[in-house]
Amino acid sequence: MVPSAVSKYQGVRRAAWYLHTFGVGHTFGLGIFSLYERKRRAGESKTWEEMAQEHGLVLGRFTAPEGEEFDAFLRSSHCDVLHVLASDELRPEMLNIPRTGVIAQHSSMLPSCRGLFPFFWARMNGEPLGQSLQQIGAQDPLAGPLLAQPTAHPQATRSMLAFQLWAAKRYPEMALDATHRLLARRSIPEPAGVGASHHGLPTRRDRIEFEARGGCLSTWRDLRMTLARHAESATLPVAKPAPGKTAYQFPEVLPLRIKTDLPPQQAGRVIPMRSRPSR
Repeated sequence: MVPSAVSKYQGVRRAAWYLHTFGVGHTFGLGIFSLYERKRRAGESKTWEEMAQEHGLVLGRFTAPEGEEFDAFLRSSHCDVLHVLASDELRPEMLNIPRTGVIAQHSSMLPSCRGLFPFFWARMNGEPLGQSLQQIGAQDPLAGPLLAQPTAHPQATRSMLAFQLWAAKRYPEMALDATHRLLARRSIPEPAGVGASHHGLPTRRDRIEFEARGGCLSTWRDLRMTLARHAESATLPVAKPAPGKTAYQFPEVLPLRIKTDLPPQQAGRVIPMRSRPSR
């Protein structure tokens, strides 16, 4: 865990930044959503530490992903695949630590709209909307092969809040699909006609232009569906998937085969995931 890019604004300063940048209406709407989510999770694990303890995981908190403490933590983990969800960039030498590779998540159609608030900038600049998982390496962290990239469903593009719910719901299965592809060394082609771009925090002037071009941060429909405990139907098609189908459809089925030091007749076999430790 590392601080978010907005963490430089704390307490009153953070509220003031949201009010100044996004206006009273959208700040109020996003605040209601945040309060509801906290209330909904009242019976669940409330902190990352509690969730890590529940699932038998190791949790580390670091001031920055490029620091020496995180470097030492990563080396001691002896990991095969590292999944990165932060917008910060790791030092090139750190990208060589995982034995198989590093997969980065972007809530955009790469190579467009890297960085912060991807939905905001994609809407304002007329870029396509979707989610991407990309392999990154030490030689060029911004030009690695794509491993998964679905286009956002039209119902998920009406607002930034609806889009973030769509992206969060699909990430777990996308991460599994991307890991399969990384192990199989099979990538997917980049979308045609999409240029590379990178953006940071928006300003009040950016938000006004964003709305003038038809962009929306949140809608009352999003909040009504959330308060009615139907957040899923607010961002997904009404029709239910067929039996055996998942929320994110793998482009193709790839077996999870891992290289081992076993005898030749057993090498390359499918190795099941470890079951969660009993408590």
